[in-house]
Amino acid sequence: MFVNAITRSNKGINSPISVNKRSLHNSEFSPQTIFHEKLSVFSSPQKYIQGPNAISQICHFLPLMLSKKPIIISSKQGRERVRESITHSFEAASIKPEWIDFLGECSTFEVNRLTKEISENRSKDIDSVIGIGGGKLIDTAKFVAMNLGHKPLMICPSLASNDAPCSSLSIMYTESGESQGIEYFKSNPNIVVVDSEVILHSPPRTLVAGMGDAMATFYEAEVCYYNPKGKNVLGARPTLSGLCLSELCRNTLLAHSLPALDSMKTRRITQSLENVIEANTLLSGLGFESGGLACSHALAQGLTLIPHVENNCMHGEMVAMGLLTQLIMCQKMEEAEKIANYNSLVGLPVHFEQLQVNIDKDDLSKVIESAINSPMMKNMPFPVTPALLTETFAKVNAIGAKYLEMNGNKCFIPRV
Repeated sequence: MFVNAITRSNKGINSPISVNKRSLHNSEFSPQTIFHEKLSVFSSPQKYIQGPNAISQICHFLPLMLSKKPIIISSKQGRERVRESITHSFEAASIKPEWIDFLGECSTFEVNRLTKEISENRSKDIDSVIGIGGGKLIDTAKFVAMNLGHKPLMICPSLASNDAPCSSLSIMYTESGESQGIEYFKSNPNIVVVDSEVILHSPPRTLVAGMGDAMATFYEAEVCYYNPKGKNVLGARPTLSGLCLSELCRNTLLAHSLPALDSMKTRRITQSLENVIEANTLLSGLGFESGGLACSHALAQGLTLIPHVENNCMHGEMVAMGLLTQLIMCQKMEEAEKIANYNSLVGLPVHFEQLQVNIDKDDLSKVIESAINSPMMKNMPFPVTPALLTETFAKVNAIGAKYLEMNGNKCFIPRV
C-alpha cells in the first residue's frame, strides 16, 4: 500500500501519491481496512534477542520457528563478515543453510528476482528466511518471506541506525533509489536477533542516526495518544503500552547515549551501549508502529525531496530536525531546549544549515507541501500551515545556533 509515497521522475519531483486500497506489489493486506480508530492495536515480533555474538547462535533459534532449512539473504560484503561464525554454528547443529546475495535496493525488481531465484533454483525444502544486513535488506527479506508463502522470518540487523527490524512494514524504492511507498505485512518478523558485537564495529554515525530516529518516537506517540483523532501506523488508536515503551526509549537515550558513544570509540561493549541498541531497535520499533508518527517523520519525509539532503543525510538526522520543529510548534520549549542540547552533544543536527538547507534562500515549498499533506502530519492536534512551518523553522535555527555556540558542531553530516 502507498501512504503518501514520494516518487521522482526524470522530469523532476512528482506530487505525493494518495492512499490506495490495493498495493502495487501484490500484497493485498492493508491494516487500515481491518483496524479503525475505535480499536487500539499493539504489534510486535514474537522474539527479540540481543547480545554479543548473538548472530553466531542463530541456528539454536531456528527451532523457535520450526525451521530446519533456512535461506539466508545478505550482501556479498555482509556475508563475508559473518559467514565464518555462522557456518561453524550451523555445522555443529548439522544444518546446511543456503545463501543468496542481495543487490542493494529494496525494489519490486529485487524482490521478484530473489523470490524467483529461491522458488525455481534453490532447495524445495527451504522453510524459513533469514535476513542479515541493513534497513533495505531487512525490508526486502520481509517481502521475500511473504512471497514464498509467508515463511517464518528471522531478522539480524547489522546496524542500529533505524527501527525497521521489528516492524511489519517495508519502505519500497525504485531501482534508482527513489522512495516509492510503504508495504504492510500481516505479521512482524518472527525473531529479531541483534548482535551487539556487530553493532560495536559499525560506523558511530549509524548509531547516532538511530538515536535521532528513536528520540522522536515518544514525542510523536504522545501527540497521537492525546489527540482523540490520532492514529498509529496500523490505522488504529495508539496503545498505552506503545506510549510507555516510547517514553522508556526517550529516557534510555538521554541517560546512555554519551556513554554508548564512548563505548564505540573504545571498541568495548558496555551496558550503556546495549541499552542504546535496544532503544534504537526494539523500543523505537514497537513505539513508532503501535504509538504512531507525526510532524517529526512528516518533515523528514519532505526533506528527502532536496537531492543533496537525501544523498548526504541519514534518515535519523532528518528526523532530528523534524522533532525540534514539532516540539517548537507544540510550544514545548523546555523539551525543545533539552533535545537541542542532546542533539548537539551526540552529533545530530540542530540547525538547518547543518543539512545544507538555507531557510531564507532555498525554495522549500515542495518540502512544506509534502510534510503538510502527509497522513503523519494529520496526527498533530492543530492545523499545520505553510506559514506556521516557515515561522517554526526560524525558531529552530535560533535555538540550534545557541547550542552550536555552547557545545560546538559535532554533527556527523559531511558538508556537500
